[in-house]
Amino acid sequence: MSQKLLYILCAVFLTTACGQKQPQAANAQEEVASTTAPPQPKQPAPSPKPAPTEGNLRGRVSGMSGNVSNLNFEITLNADVMFDFDKSDIKQEAFPILADAVNTLKEKKASLISITGHTDAKGTDAYNDRLSLQRAESVKQWFLANGLPIAIETKGAGSKEPIAENTKADGSDNPAGRAKNRRVLIKILKVESL
Repeated sequence: MSQKLLYILCAVFLTTACGQKQPQAANAQEEVASTTAPPQPKQPAPSPKPAPTEGNLRGRVSGMSGNVSNLNFEITLNADVMFDFDKSDIKQEAFPILADAVNTLKEKKASLISITGHTDAKGTDAYNDRLSLQRAESVKQWFLANGLPIAIETKGAGSKEPIAENTKADGSDNPAGRAKNRRVLIKILKVESL
């Protein structure tokens, strides 16, 4: 076996073992195949449906992201996109985002979901708890009125479950962190049985 052929086979093996495709290795593999065996007709690669990932959901509509881990599936709706400041009425511009969330939940065959509203730390706990629950209820009512007749639990977490710091290390306001905390989280709790 020539040194070049050995090099090519090692490159192909390493590329395959690492799960990466490199154009040079693929071309080298075709070169080896053409010198050692008659050409084989190329089979079209199957095009699998991509599994839902955060990236897939973000690409669909801005204002909505998703997280898939093991059997858990979550959709996060940006409250700044969904609601006006200090309000729980859903903005009309948020309807396409909610419609996309409905379609995603139908694709996942959700039969029970939870919707949890979250706020930043501005205001009292009592006020934030009430506002976050009202926002979760608004999303629930929109889902039910727009083609998602499933069991839905709602909860208002207020500012108790932040995903970012509301203030900076020096104690000053952190608007970017507060914006991340203002959200509505949807979790699939149960799916239809087959």
